[in-house]
Amino acid sequence: MGHFWQRVANLVAFVLFLSSSLFSVFDPIGAKHQTYLTPAPFAFSIWGLVHLQLFLFVIWQFFGDDQKFELIGHTWGWHFIIVAAGSAFFVQLIRTEKVIIAWILSLLVGSAISSVYYRLAVVYPNSSSGGETLFLRSPVSLLVGWWTYLNFYAFTVAFGTDASEYGDGPKTFDYVVAWVYFFVSVSAAIALTRGQWKTNGYGDPLANIAQGITILGIAVQQGAFWIEIPAYVAAALVLLACVEPWVAGLFGRRTVAVRDLESATAEERRGLVAAESN
Repeated sequence: MGHFWQRVANLVAFVLFLSSSLFSVFDPIGAKHQTYLTPAPFAFSIWGLVHLQLFLFVIWQFFGDDQKFELIGHTWGWHFIIVAAGSAFFVQLIRTEKVIIAWILSLLVGSAISSVYYRLAVVYPNSSSGGETLFLRSPVSLLVGWWTYLNFYAFTVAFGTDASEYGDGPKTFDYVVAWVYFFVSVSAAIALTRGQWKTNGYGDPLANIAQGITILGIAVQQGAFWIEIPAYVAAALVLLACVEPWVAGLFGRRTVAVRDLESATAEERRGLVAAESN
């Protein structure tokens, strides 16, 4: 019965909070606060896809057996409500110029998402069905990639330089934050790919795609040479991390990660979203 009311609470949270933050897809927060990490508008389509998948999740969660309900309770738990409410308040805080509070809130929401991701990737690494992969694991993968960007974006809104047409150009601070974000994204993409490669070779493509498209949007939007060019390079590396396992498999190549399969722990072998090996 406890899990039933938790599912009802998730549905109510989606209707009350995430449905309101969905408007940020059509009126991106980046349009009002232009920083040197603001991507082109197409990048905000990821936010729309996240909302769609979370909507499908709140429907899917009502159907299934006790094992499925236990899994949802032990992974999402009450974090869904935290993420839903936090997302809505984050958008509102950005729009009302309470940018430092928004950045702090983005970190709290990000920690909740990371907690869910960890539980699914390490504690419950094995997907028992296609529905579980599509409706439970996929939204979390997208959220991890997208919210990592929002953490950095909120930081630049709070402390960075105005990148509007009336701005004075990027400062050293803006370059450093952008480069750190690109480095973190590329490092995470490689780490996720290597971790899952040890089992079936397909990494966590949705998290990487979310990051790659966002960075590509930054490259398209920004005209500062030392942000634009590194962004294109980082986007290419992150997106290549998605396809590299398939390319390597086509040519029958063995990677270091594959050769380390025998010595890897179960946790190291699992990503969050991937096809099962044949």
